[in-house]
Amino acid sequence: MRTSTEPQAILRIVATAGTALVAVILLTYWPTYNYLVLDGRAPLFYYMLSGVVALPLLFLRPSIGVRLLREPMVWWFLTYAFSGMAWLLLSQDFPGVAGQQWRTRVLAGFFFFTILLSASLSKPKLVTVAVVACVALAAALNWFDILYPLALVPAGVPGANPGRGAGLFINANGAAAFILMGTIAALPYAPERFRAALLLLAVLGVAPTFSRFGWIFSPLLIVLAIGLKLLNRRQVLVIGCAIPLLIAGAGAYYEFVLQTGNENLLGRLAWFQTFGDHADFSARERAHVAHQAWERFLDSPLYGQGIGVTVSHGARVGTHNMYALLMAEQGLVGLALYLSLLGLLAYKGWQLARTAFLPRTRDVGLTMVLYAAFLGAYGFVSHTVLDDAHGMFILAFIVAMGLQAAWHEPRATSRADP
Repeated sequence: MRTSTEPQAILRIVATAGTALVAVILLTYWPTYNYLVLDGRAPLFYYMLSGVVALPLLFLRPSIGVRLLREPMVWWFLTYAFSGMAWLLLSQDFPGVAGQQWRTRVLAGFFFFTILLSASLSKPKLVTVAVVACVALAAALNWFDILYPLALVPAGVPGANPGRGAGLFINANGAAAFILMGTIAALPYAPERFRAALLLLAVLGVAPTFSRFGWIFSPLLIVLAIGLKLLNRRQVLVIGCAIPLLIAGAGAYYEFVLQTGNENLLGRLAWFQTFGDHADFSARERAHVAHQAWERFLDSPLYGQGIGVTVSHGARVGTHNMYALLMAEQGLVGLALYLSLLGLLAYKGWQLARTAFLPRTRDVGLTMVLYAAFLGAYGFVSHTVLDDAHGMFILAFIVAMGLQAAWHEPRATSRADP
């Protein structure tokens, strides 16, 4: 005899399997790698998988769609997309570029909503297993890239960083950022006894990328996790005991880099040794494009010069800065948009942690605060925070964890579980 909970259980199994499948495809960066390196199908084909998973779930449980429309983050993405459409009117000198940038915003909103929907119906613990697996794979492939240069990404592939570990991510900075964001997302549902190992894995996985942001934020991530009490005392002790080993390994790694004679890697090390006084070409170029965006903002500080303005005149690279990008495009409104995203995530997380009855709920809330800090810092070095599919997955998954944690709190049992 069937019970009333059977359809609900089947729906959760389907949602979990679908969300985990989307995670494995998007978080390995396979769509872009397959397209740029293997001359395969364009990434959009794979990205639509989030809709293929979510839309049947929405049909089977339409109430979840209504419930998610009460979530402020959904309305933030709607505002982000529709404000971009309004700012198209300011982009009359470069309508093609502006239209492309607006379509990217719409796609980001689509990703966020569809992944949020499927993740909110899934079992977060099982999806976390898929996330951790992708983090471990990325870390392993980063080291493989160092030991066997050009084996994964041949020379000449757009965005490649020869000599640095990037794995399937092609770009080393993107590889480092994913390991950090994936590690943060996995913390709440990772057993406490493994959290120190997960954080140390992030440090080891980021090391071969030689990403300036990755090298700075990976130890900071450990400090923030300890400060937010996401680690117990035993786990803090494990990290403390691992520090001498990390230092010894860093010394051996330094000698290895010296022997390679790779000027790109040596330039990165020189940048750290002089605390940024040594500016390589990459650092100078990023400072230049960010300065140009700042000048555009000063020319029109209230409402900017239209979306796409930072790449409208054939710039080789983007601003590598979300703040400069949105300020140039939408002025103070653009700045307020990004800051409000960080504020929403941090506020929701802090409220959840402060009022939590269950330890898991508290950890989820603190993870949301930690991820807001990550996005705040990452926004200073990347202009694709809201473009990359893997970033949208992690953001939506973290928000979904927050929603599920709030729904399942004991004092909220009177509200129906979707």
